[in-house]
Amino acid sequence: MRPHAGLLFSGDAYHAKEANEVDPIAHLRCEEPGWIRPVEPDDAESLVRMFDRLSPESIYRRFFTQLPRLDGKFLEWFAVADHDKHEGVVYTVGGEIVGVAHYQRLKDDPSTAEIAVIVEDDCQRRGIARKLMNRLTRLARERGIENLSAVVLTNNQAAKSLVASMVPDAEPRWAGGELEYSFPVRIEAVGRGSAA
Repeated sequence: MRPHAGLLFSGDAYHAKEANEVDPIAHLRCEEPGWIRPVEPDDAESLVRMFDRLSPESIYRRFFTQLPRLDGKFLEWFAVADHDKHEGVVYTVGGEIVGVAHYQRLKDDPSTAEIAVIVEDDCQRRGIARKLMNRLTRLARERGIENLSAVVLTNNQAAKSLVASMVPDAEPRWAGGELEYSFPVRIEAVGRGSAA
């Protein structure tokens, strides 16, 4: 259960909800224009609020376990980035964080970084994960990262589709119930499908 391992994006959760469980105010909020910016330590409270809006399915697809709350070392990891070995970007709507993406350089190979992204349920399937991944990939390339890796649960179709749309030739490696993707950082991967 490493904070940087896991999900790319847990998109099926939104469609799995019953219609009467969807918060119409949150749904409308995600229709508003959003902003991407680097994560900051002051984002901790907003990140906790976003986590509290996640479904159990989204949490499991991101962390590969049921994490009851975002606190302690996990919260610190999500909110504090050195903007080199560890980078985080957030997507905000109306000042509230609705998505976050991170990369973490591998200790044994600093030219490679593991990436992950999560978007709150009511804001999924709106291109937010793609926008966060595009920004994160650009930052990784600017900082000399040559390869990216992502670990995805085999039943996370949204995450697999996101990787396939951004890097069509990325071939996953089976790793006991998980898929591990590794691919080079390329301009082409950043440019594909940048529209929401």
